[in-house]
Amino acid sequence: MKINKKEVLRYLGHKGQEISQEIETIINDAINEIEEIKFRFIFNIYPVELVGTEASEQPEIQVCGTSLRLKGKDICKHLEKAEKVALMAVTLGNEIEDKIRKLNYTDMTKAVIYDACASAMVESCCDYVEQNIKELADNEEYFITSRYSPGYGDLGLETQKDFIEVLGAAKKIGLHVSETNILTPRKSVTAIIGFQKEEAKKEKIKCKNCPMNGQCVYS
Repeated sequence: MKINKKEVLRYLGHKGQEISQEIETIINDAINEIEEIKFRFIFNIYPVELVGTEASEQPEIQVCGTSLRLKGKDICKHLEKAEKVALMAVTLGNEIEDKIRKLNYTDMTKAVIYDACASAMVESCCDYVEQNIKELADNEEYFITSRYSPGYGDLGLETQKDFIEVLGAAKKIGLHVSETNILTPRKSVTAIIGFQKEEAKKEKIKCKNCPMNGQCVYS
């Protein structure tokens, strides 16, 4: 799996300023090391239905055959034409997390760079999994939506617990959720992809649905 160096620089807050040879070397070394990590992933596909459409109720998407309900107007809008969803989870595991934790005590510059490279790596891994899902959708003559994760828009992070349980991600790929609904290991992502019969509108801005859009250094 390859890391997009431009994404690494974006995570580092790079705005076109000159990079020293020392920093360039650290970035390249970190990329080479992290690209060797064997990431783990899982996904499953489920039919869905919209529930709670009465004016007095909050709209929800029921992931059929599971206990998972996706609550919020934003996710319902995102999946309004979807007949199925793919639930996916990706993790880099504990190895890189332990490395970054140790670097925090010994070399803060390296810690920040390794963290940025790991973030870019997990995005590349998600792209790989999404491509696998797209191929399945193509075979069934479906279009897919863009990825949508708990924490986007009004889809709360509390969704993570049911999400992980439904996928069996704790046992299968070692992915857990903390009491505060944070994924552990930290360099992990969960996401939802809709399957629909007409082509989905492409989002031009990845951060568009994030409540921190416009306030975050990455947006």
